[in-house]
Parts: sequence; structure tokens; C-alpha cells
Amino acid sequence: MRKIVVLAIGVAVAMVLAASASAGVAYFADPYDTIQVSQGTTLGTAATIEARILFSSNLDRTGYIFCEWTDSYEDKTLNGGGGSPGTLHGYFFNLAGVYPTPVITMDTWHHLAIVLDNSAVRAYLDGTQVASQPAAGDIGDSSGLPYIGAIHRDYFPQESFGGYLDWLRVSDIARYPGGTSFTPPSGQPASDANTQLLLYFDEPPGSSTAQDQSSYHRNGFLGEGFAEATSPEFTSDVAQGAVPSLGLAGLVALGLALAAVGALALALRRG
Repeated sequence: MRKIVVLAIGVAVAMVLAASASAGVAYFADPYDTIQVSQGTTLGTAATIEARILFSSNLDRTGYIFCEWTDSYEDKTLNGGGGSPGTLHGYFFNLAGVYPTPVITMDTWHHLAIVLDNSAVRAYLDGTQVASQPAAGDIGDSSGLPYIGAIHRDYFPQESFGGYLDWLRVSDIARYPGGTSFTPPSGQPASDANTQLLLYFDEPPGSSTAQDQSSYHRNGFLGEGFAEATSPEFTSDVAQGAVPSLGLAGLVALGLALAAVGALALALRRG
């Protein structure tokens, strides 16, 4: 009986590990870690750039999270870093930028978003608006390729943020209304008609490509685009005890596994 219980508990634990491993992250450890995206976005007059991110105190570096740039024609930027104060910088070329410095706790998952509608550019931290700047007009769409992390612009390589990305989404719609709070996505958001780019970073360790989950298939290539570029790491391990989102499937598997362990422990006591 005890052998059966031990075997069953092992199976239950394996279920949990499998669920955890399915939710990957991208770790940007080196200053010039980057993912070059194969094709630029077209955003028009509305946009949302958002990410689920953890800034690592082991690195304590502020830098680019997303940037699509063409000198004098295009700049779609999300830049950030943790701390007290932290950095949350968003900008759309020829319109406006926001540069708040809220407290952003290190080694904790956060949702960051930069939103543009036909009245303002706004910045959000964990669903709370922290800055707004009037803006209206068309976002500059040019020939620049998007980069996740470091980018070569303004004649120099510019550093990436330091930490982990769970997912990143770029949309041609203002997803979050001005002046309101919202609940950030609890898991990986699904692609829809307004999704221009969506990366989950669930690729196996050692992969050189990040798959775009949007209908545009703008895949990303690690460590490419400029001479100094290095490759971030795909992993399911996150330092400082933080864990990536398991998503609904992972949580269900975790619940079933724990229930199985409890039932088997009860059976062992009775036996």
C-alpha cells in the first residue's frame, strides 16, 4: 500500500512540475540582451504596449522593454526599471510621452502598460493610472523593426531592462480607458483582432526564436540586429522566489495534484 501511495504522490508532483514548466519566461541578464522582431507594427491613432515583468534586484538596471524606432520618423517605446522611485517611460513619436517615477517593487511581478487614444498618452502600473499627457494624432509608422530589450538607436547601443518577461503584447487599440483602474490580465492574454504582436516566451531553453501568437506571425530572433546584441534566456526558473504565471491549465493541474496528495495521505493513515 505504501509503495502505491508513494508512486501516486510522485505522479501528482510530476503533474505540478509539468504545469509549471509550460509557463516560460525570458530572462534579460546582460545589458544588450535583445529579441529582434521580424516585421514592424502598424498602429494608426491608438495603441497599447503592455507587459508582465519582474525587475531583478540582482541586476538593478533600467532600460528598454519594447522599442520600434526609425530616426526622425518613428518611436514606439516602453522603458522601465524597478526601485523607489522606479522608471516607467512611454513615448510615441511626434505625439507625446509620459515619464512617471512610481515605486516599482523589485523581485515582484508587475503589469506595465502605455496607452494612447485620441486624447492622451497614459501610463499604468498594475492597473492604476500613474501619468497622463494630452496627445492626439497618428502614430508614426515607418520601416523600423521592433526590439524586445536592447536596441541600437541614436547612434549607440541602448541597454535593456534587467529581469524577466512573462509576456508582451502590442495592440492597435486603447485597451484601458483613461482615468480608471482595471484588473490586469491574470494569465497570458489571448490574441484578438487588435493584437499586432504577442509573445509568451514559452519556448524551450536554448531556442533562438520567439513565436508571435498574433495573426501576423511577427516572430522574434534572439541576439540579432546589431553588433553588440546578445541573447536572453528562455527559462521556467525565476530568481528571488518569484514564479511565472501558470495560467488556468496550470492552476487546474496544481489543484488536482494537491487534491490527489491529500486523498492518498488520508488513505495511508486509514491503511
